[in-house]
Amino acid sequence: MYKVISFLLILLIYSCSCGSGANGSKDVGIDTGILCGNGYYPSFDYQCRGNLGCREINSGLCTCRCVMCENERCVSMSCGDEKCRLDGGVDVEIGDLGIGDFGISDLGDAGEDIGGEEIKDVYADDVSDVSDIRDVSDIRDGGDVGIDEFEYVCKDPGDPVGIEFSGDLDAPIVKIANYVYMNAIISGDYIVWLYPSNDVTLAKDIYYLSLRDRRVRRSPNCDGYDHIEDPIQVWGSKIYWTNVANACFGGNRCGVIFEFDMETRNPPRIVSIRDIAFSSLVFDNNLVYLVSSSSDKTKNGTYYRDINNPNDIKISNDFLYLEYSAVLWNRRIIKTYSHTIESIDIDTLQKSVLFKSDYDMWPVIPVTKVPYIAIQFWLPEEEYGHTSSDIGIFNYETNTLTMITDDENFQIVLDTDGKFVIFHENDDIKSTEMGKGYIYIYDVERKIKRKIPNTYGYSFPIQVNGKYILFTFDMASRVFPIYLADLEKLGVVKDGHVVPE
Repeated sequence: MYKVISFLLILLIYSCSCGSGANGSKDVGIDTGILCGNGYYPSFDYQCRGNLGCREINSGLCTCRCVMCENERCVSMSCGDEKCRLDGGVDVEIGDLGIGDFGISDLGDAGEDIGGEEIKDVYADDVSDVSDIRDVSDIRDGGDVGIDEFEYVCKDPGDPVGIEFSGDLDAPIVKIANYVYMNAIISGDYIVWLYPSNDVTLAKDIYYLSLRDRRVRRSPNCDGYDHIEDPIQVWGSKIYWTNVANACFGGNRCGVIFEFDMETRNPPRIVSIRDIAFSSLVFDNNLVYLVSSSSDKTKNGTYYRDINNPNDIKISNDFLYLEYSAVLWNRRIIKTYSHTIESIDIDTLQKSVLFKSDYDMWPVIPVTKVPYIAIQFWLPEEEYGHTSSDIGIFNYETNTLTMITDDENFQIVLDTDGKFVIFHENDDIKSTEMGKGYIYIYDVERKIKRKIPNTYGYSFPIQVNGKYILFTFDMASRVFPIYLADLEKLGVVKDGHVVPE
């Protein structure tokens, strides 16, 4: 979902800029005209195309621009301010200038459009002020201390009883939550979402709705921090997320990966080493994550854990993937770029290119755990006279591409579960900006496309999972309401297939 929001914001807020920011003939990126990059939107990864150069993000607001690319990643920036952000939260030195993290305080209320008018530095020099802490690399490093040496106890039980859901789950479409911070997932009988912090620059709590007993509960927030920065991962009834906790030796804070089971509702357990762990990817009992220690650089790299056998293994000194652009499938990390999809075997570290596109593409890793990536292919504007795109899905088990549309209209692919693909299509199909339209569903096997009723407007799908989709009518902010549509009750799906109109 973070990736989707990034892309849609690029389209919607193209013109509300703080400066032109073009860098001439080498500019092959997309001018967001809004922020100096915060790792979610815009991501500097998407300002780098083909190692040809990067667009200057701002010439007046935070005065940062990407000046060197490594493949599709921005690895060096020039800055006119004392701090600028490199995507992924990795501190990089350019001369004597340290690149840090700028948080964005741009929303007065949930649902307000982002104007990009205010940027505030939410690093905290004084770690006692926990409300301002974002970057776990600034938190005191307590070292990798095992549970035998320091027993961590979660202080918050969450809401194990919860409250009865107030909406009508028997209706074809129902609003699930008013305030969702960028991330919502259907998994089995659960709908899980992030709730924003007080200043809505990060998430604070995780809520979940059980479709069985129709109750909404809050998962434990063990030490009460508003610091859920990475997207949550859900496998079955288990939620995985990054948070800071008083988990290191003597109760010092450090970044850890938590696991919480919505079925048992036992206290969360830590499933990583206790030393600035972040960016988890999960598949079944396999977990990979990154570590970026501020005090011991030898610990930095990529780690693996068998969740049933808590023995963390460092598999690489490098970060093998970027946040928000990869998925774990069995024992492979599948990585996406603007032109390629790659695979890394976590046992052998063997790398392979699975797919390479002649066109620039926008790959969207589905929320549902399936071996597919939904892709929007950008077609040459000079060939069609307007911004155009086609949609495909790539199966990274069989290394096969299936095209969904070939009409060269402007459509936005958002998600697939392998069987269905959902996307937004404008009324004006040749428009180069997001506009009003319907959410469409496409049956891959039967090659049937159908619009979903009661989704007209600025409606944007988030996830498709069998007969359900999650969507919102407000995508121009990081905080928005989410709706659940039952495709069977809407008459769109029957017996697992799309019904023709």
